[in-house]
Amino acid sequence: MGIGLRITDDKSNIVKNGEDITYTFTFDEAVTDFDINDITVTGGTKGTFTSVNGSESVYTLELTPPANSKGIISLTVAVDAATSKVNTALKSVAASNNQSFDTQAPTLIISDDKADTLTLKTGDTITYTFTFSEAVTGFDKSVINISNGAIKTGTDLIASTTPADAGKVYTLTVVPSSDLDVGSNLTVSVSANPAITDSAGNAYSTTAANNEQAIDTKAPVAALSGNMAPNENLTMTFLEAVTINTAGSIVIYDKANSDTLITIDIANQVSLDSTNKIITINPGSDLIANKNYYVKIDAGTFKDTAGNDYEGIDSDSGWGFLVSSFTTTAQWVDASGNSVSDNGINASESSTLAIQGTLTNSGGAAGVVISAITFKAASGTANDKVVDTSNLPTFASANGTEWTLANSKIPALVSGETYTIEINLSSAGGGTSTGGNTTPVLIDTAAPIITSWAVNSPTDGQSGFKVGDVIELTMTTNEALSLSNATSSKVTIGNKEFTLDTGKGAAKAGASADELKQLFFTYTVKVDDSINKADFEITSKCNYLDRVTDVAVGNIVATTGTYPIELDRTLMVLCQLLETLH
Repeated sequence: MGIGLRITDDKSNIVKNGEDITYTFTFDEAVTDFDINDITVTGGTKGTFTSVNGSESVYTLELTPPANSKGIISLTVAVDAATSKVNTALKSVAASNNQSFDTQAPTLIISDDKADTLTLKTGDTITYTFTFSEAVTGFDKSVINISNGAIKTGTDLIASTTPADAGKVYTLTVVPSSDLDVGSNLTVSVSANPAITDSAGNAYSTTAANNEQAIDTKAPVAALSGNMAPNENLTMTFLEAVTINTAGSIVIYDKANSDTLITIDIANQVSLDSTNKIITINPGSDLIANKNYYVKIDAGTFKDTAGNDYEGIDSDSGWGFLVSSFTTTAQWVDASGNSVSDNGINASESSTLAIQGTLTNSGGAAGVVISAITFKAASGTANDKVVDTSNLPTFASANGTEWTLANSKIPALVSGETYTIEINLSSAGGGTSTGGNTTPVLIDTAAPIITSWAVNSPTDGQSGFKVGDVIELTMTTNEALSLSNATSSKVTIGNKEFTLDTGKGAAKAGASADELKQLFFTYTVKVDDSINKADFEITSKCNYLDRVTDVAVGNIVATTGTYPIELDRTLMVLCQLLETLH
């Protein structure tokens, strides 16, 4: 019969995260030779080992369970681990202790039933699913954070009744807040919370789970064109992209008697610009000068990309305008009075740019003046530029008078922005009108930059180019190009002229956006052609291009039936006679 040993611990339940276990080893009598090395532990880390109050029969051991794990800690003491203090022939018996532990904190994933690419609109609902890694208690709707939304009226947090998901999976239906602009997000999250625990008591303490869904619950809003000339179109400038609903209704009325004058054929008389923000309404025929009109539009005639309806205009005061008897044109011109707006305004043109126009005053209104000139930016009012009132041009007479806004009077326009010109006119009798130029014009004062040169490879099986082979150089720039005369563009390398391929890149009719950034130059190898190393020199003769870069290419030395010997030299390109790019 050996010395009896009992192993107990201070835990009655599963050990959770942050807890240590204290084991007590109680022998039936005082023993010697018992220390921490006599204790075998599986599933934990030994800590402090002590004799209780100097006793030689009772000992304790502190033990830490593994982090972020669950299982059973097994602790054993083998037979004969200790010896009786009074009878050295007497040894201790074996003993063991098993303790369950769970140090894994529950985690949470929040998902929803909407595609990531979908933007929620007014009236939509979204169902969120909260999936914990294990069953928890203490989770209810009060711990759920909702930004830009609210729990749908009449609904509640629903716990799954499926046995496998009980306590783990919950669902909640949410509606987005109203009147939120495009670019807003509905956010649902659950922050770390000690009240949410698993069966072991581990708290949900990880970084807050978060779910974002794009929302746009604000009806699209438009700025409406004002007084206009008889032959002008009406415009609506929205703050966001919209679509046209041809089943809607747009009607122009006579302000004097509310008679219906024009019912717009939406399919054929309403158009959308490339930004999908500017609506143009063509009345179909000139309106009558000096007459007041108003427009009514059904709700839903236009929708934003999320599907929110334009609220429409249902009163005679919502969009009223006067068809004026006086107006003015506006034209972008150079120092010689020639139009320069066809392909946008480049840096050279900008330095001599002026605005010219002609007043039309068929009614002979007295005292007509230009009261404002605004360069309207397509991107929005932030880039609008207004001419200082002290710089506004004047008329010498009441009708048919040309006017000029000199280059020095034009405010600094933003490069890369597209502008129209809006001109406000007023008369001595209190009449007002507008004019200008509604054709968008791009301001581009940054020269295109050559970003790379590339050369084609010789035919498979050849170590270089031979007679009859076509060598093609590809020039790539950082923006689209426009050539005024493609036939004279070329690249010269070692006195060999690489001519522009007019069937490719920016020189090709109908080129794509990517193709407009490239030019291709070709040369057909002839007998005894060569390019000497001394010819590989860079010069800067490319008009409106900032730099020329190196190209790796095989040395061109070819006669009939032979190939180059020297390969992979660096070709420096001499660029000459490239047409002005703008």
